Amino acid sequence: MSEDKELDLLTARKAREMRRRLAQKKTPPPPQTPLIDPDRQLVVSRLGDRGLEVLQLAEKSYPHETAKIIKRIADLFRQGVLGGRVTGGELLWVFRRLGINIHIETSVTVQDKGKFVSLAEKMKSNYD
Repeated sequence: MSEDKELDLLTARKAREMRRRLAQKKTPPPPQTPLIDPDRQLVVSRLGDRGLEVLQLAEKSYPHETAKIIKRIADLFRQGVLGGRVTGGELLWVFRRLGINIHIETSVTVQDKGKFVSLAEKMKSNYD
């Protein structure tokens, strides 16, 4: 008789645990409000070409330095010193000029028989 009681207690405990886990899964996590930085928004709105890619890579590698640079670029836009679009190449030049070397993955592709292949593959196939 005691085994049946222990089995019932164990089953009830497992059932409570399963109900608790199910209730946790059903309740969605509280929404996180993203931190909106007006300086970053201004700079992002003025980026062109691959500028956003360069900015994101810079933020990933050098978050503190990039935040300071974004603030200064936003100030220059507000003062009217900078106008128009800032391309990815220009933004990369600014970071490199300030001593922040950002690695950007690039590749050169050429069209060969209707397909795009890397330049290395094309040169290799020409010498085979």
